[in-house]
Amino acid sequence: MGLDCTLWQITMPQLAELLDSDEAVEALICGEDGAINAKSLYFGSAWHVLHFCMTGEAEGNVFPLAYALMAGIPIADDYLDGAAYLLPHVVRDVAEALGTLSETIIVERFKEEACGNREIYASQWPEDRSDEIAKYFDRLKRFFEEAAHKRNAMLRHIG
Repeated sequence: MGLDCTLWQITMPQLAELLDSDEAVEALICGEDGAINAKSLYFGSAWHVLHFCMTGEAEGNVFPLAYALMAGIPIADDYLDGAAYLLPHVVRDVAEALGTLSETIIVERFKEEACGNREIYASQWPEDRSDEIAKYFDRLKRFFEEAAHKRNAMLRHIG
């Protein structure tokens, strides 16, 4: 089993429910019956390659682009170590920053580095998968734009 990433758009009342209950966070992440209903976007193991293509860094980087997939405010107990959330104003800032990046930049970074010389999870993607990374980027960009428009928060889980 690998490290996969999923994002959920959540309303502020849903965030309050999640902050109040680790069980509610676990139910959402695990897709259990009775979990809050939130729109999700799944990246599989492509999340880290995409993070690199957006930021030029394998880890971290600065606000706001690093917050698209790797940063945020931790939520829930240690067993959900990869769970974090973003408040609506941060979602808006990330959406704006993503809007400044073009698909061309993402593909160029992917092809330049081919992710082989970096410490990137699920690296060694062949160069011919650049179209796939471009599609992931487009989905991410639209997901954040929609969440920002609705003034939603975001929950992220890598695990």
